[in-house]
Amino acid sequence: YDPDTGLGGETEFLLDPENLPALGGDFPFAVLLNGTLQLTVPLNATAPSTLYQFAVRVRDRGNPVLWSNHNFTVIVFPSEPNDFAPQFNAPIFYLSIDENTVGTVGYINATDADPTAAALLYTADFSMAPQGASLFSLDASTGRISTLQPLDAEVLQSYSFSVQVSDQRPVHPLVDLAVVVVHVNDLNDNAPFFNMSALQIALAENNDPGLPLAQLIVVDGDIT
Repeated sequence: YDPDTGLGGETEFLLDPENLPALGGDFPFAVLLNGTLQLTVPLNATAPSTLYQFAVRVRDRGNPVLWSNHNFTVIVFPSEPNDFAPQFNAPIFYLSIDENTVGTVGYINATDADPTAAALLYTADFSMAPQGASLFSLDASTGRISTLQPLDAEVLQSYSFSVQVSDQRPVHPLVDLAVVVVHVNDLNDNAPFFNMSALQIALAENNDPGLPLAQLIVVDGDIT
């Protein structure tokens, strides 16, 4: 941006002429006067990547000519085929864990058919179930899902959240999505108890045997 008017506000771009000798004759980029950066030769990056650093000069056409430089870095990654997105082995993973337990719930897994596939990266999205972020953890490399604290089947019997797997390619990584449903197994962890402290019954004499006198009521917090 140049706020001047007339020729003083007209700009053009070029590679910093003071830096050109250091770039060498095989430097693969050119800068057009309109600021377009373009390739001059095909790139053949070596693993894991090739880095190019250079300065671009912008100058006006005023009198005197004013200019400034800006440094740029271009990283070229090896061109490897990435024809296939990773795929989860199931669209929905049904897992379960006993209530009052902290530990491994289960694993999610995916495959990548590309011959040069890198290690897959697993992530969880708890936006649809915010409480899950404090209850579950997902190992990014193994897909292992664990509980962070004991779950209570009497509070909630199942949790659902989405997961993503990425092939971690540096340019245009491909991903797949799935859903995890965790069922909390109910255990017999609540003893039944009477919901009354005392029972008073008024009886008339000479009642027939077998006559119902009262209905005793107990409460058991377990679901099953």
